Amino acid sequence: MDSTYTKDGAVPEEAVLAGGTAEPTAKCAETALILSPAEEAEPKVKAADGHTEGRKGEKFKLILMLAATLLATLAVIVYGYKISLLSKKLPSPLSEHFLSEVFSAGVASIGGNYARVPLTRIPPQTVEDGDVPGASEHLTLPEDSAVPPSTGIFPVRDVDLAVTSDDIFALINETPYAPDTLTLYADELTIPTLDKLHIKYGAASPTVLILHTHGTESYLDEGDAVYAADESFRSYDTDQNVVAVGKAAAAVFRENGIGVIHLETMFDEKDYNSAYYLAAEEIKKIVAAYPSVSYVFDIHRDAMITSDGVCLAPVSRLEADGGDAAQLMLVVGTDHAGSDHSEWEDNLSLALKLQRAALAVNGGIMRPLNLRSASFNEQYTKGSLLVEVGAAGNSLSEAVRAVKIFAEAACEVIKNGR
Repeated sequence: MDSTYTKDGAVPEEAVLAGGTAEPTAKCAETALILSPAEEAEPKVKAADGHTEGRKGEKFKLILMLAATLLATLAVIVYGYKISLLSKKLPSPLSEHFLSEVFSAGVASIGGNYARVPLTRIPPQTVEDGDVPGASEHLTLPEDSAVPPSTGIFPVRDVDLAVTSDDIFALINETPYAPDTLTLYADELTIPTLDKLHIKYGAASPTVLILHTHGTESYLDEGDAVYAADESFRSYDTDQNVVAVGKAAAAVFRENGIGVIHLETMFDEKDYNSAYYLAAEEIKKIVAAYPSVSYVFDIHRDAMITSDGVCLAPVSRLEADGGDAAQLMLVVGTDHAGSDHSEWEDNLSLALKLQRAALAVNGGIMRPLNLRSASFNEQYTKGSLLVEVGAAGNSLSEAVRAVKIFAEAACEVIKNGR
């Protein structure tokens, strides 16, 4: 929600560089005819018809310039109209997430290499309450002068965005809804526990589907303290992008006796615009073919770039192995944007239970829950969620550590219903 940035309605969602938007502009030709002093001083010769010689030529030039101006204006209007249609007419799972990601916090075209600059990552910074970003949202933090912006190389900063212990069900609410999180957490899941699912469908049946709508989303290399302005944060290599994170999660589910289908398809590989639509089609096919699938986790990585170009890496310190884990954010979609997802509170109830279970494993692993207007394809099961694992500034190893913690917590919820 390519987040807050901005995980999970997602040109988004590429059209802009990490750290800014790109808006089309057009300059129209000026239509005024201005004579130079020499031309004004030149005597005018009358033609036989009594008109100044050359007046017809000037009128013709004026008409041409007016026509050019009209065409340029029309082009701008048509372009804007197409953008409006794109935001309003595309299928709900495509349009909202796509547009919000691309025009808010998308990143540039895939590829881009740069020289490694030997710098130390900036010390962790705690973001105060009220400054915690939602998906596809830019933070405004003090300008960092460790790397001069003129070099085209920008710093990476570790940041702590974890929920506080006294408000673990905090919501970044981007909807007009006001759900009762405490009640929803206390409610029993509408999904049967794992043993009941096995009785109904068989122990060999799949329970979990893992996919990656934006499969090309990737992370910085291990130890990178900086990134270049042309860094794409994208990769086709499924051992380096979020597909690798999904592999780690799938392994944890299988180790716990939970059947899983892991789609390694990168739905944004050929056409970013159609990623959510293509993912939705595949989800519907799998759910129809395997009715035992009760949980769908769409694994993404977030992107958070400050106005000064600092790439943020939300991390949680892990004392057990001495490494860091990326922080996670669960994105819950709703029907506010018009999708057929009226039972979204069931998904939120699951998210609240997963939030609590993951925090029991590591108290600094979870960011606030994000409630969004778009559905993010979560309407197809009551156990569907978008999972933002870290952000562009994190490393793959940090993301893998994080998703293992999440998967362990999810196993407990799937088995016990809470």
